[in-house]
Amino acid sequence: MFGRNKANQPARQGPSANPYEGLRSQALAASAALAGFDSSGSDRVVYGAVMDWALDTGVATLFALEDGTGSLYLSSGGGVIGGAFHEPVRQAVRAFILAFEPFTGAMVSDVDPSLPPPGFTDLRALTTRGRLVVRVPTDELGTGRHAMSAVFHAGQRVITAIRQVPPVGELRRPDS
Repeated sequence: MFGRNKANQPARQGPSANPYEGLRSQALAASAALAGFDSSGSDRVVYGAVMDWALDTGVATLFALEDGTGSLYLSSGGGVIGGAFHEPVRQAVRAFILAFEPFTGAMVSDVDPSLPPPGFTDLRALTTRGRLVVRVPTDELGTGRHAMSAVFHAGQRVITAIRQVPPVGELRRPDS
């Protein structure tokens, strides 16, 4: 008698909902101002990067910004946000972003934010001239057969640095 018709209610978007698409959309839309990037007095144009690495089980998206932010989002759910509080992550992020600079002229304007199919990786540069992309078979990147292999490997070093950050529950106070 007092029940509601559940068929007419919207789906609940609680903590168990997968935030992947929203986080990835925010990453793709990140601005130079958000990244803390000031290009005055510099020839640099890349202030951030997104690497979508398609695996058999989904996509791992690496997001990096000039301010040291390094995040890893998994399409299957989960990931690590931030990372900038840890020096190894900041260093790896900086190297990853700088690795894109020599290739911006060879990349194309990114008008399609779709995910790569399994076996491919999309390397995206967030630049002061707009978002650029290249889609490459992951095997070519991993084995060094593509010009941008160094960018892919720099991204892998960011993922490694992020994964080595201790979980929050394992952090120790400086006095202990």
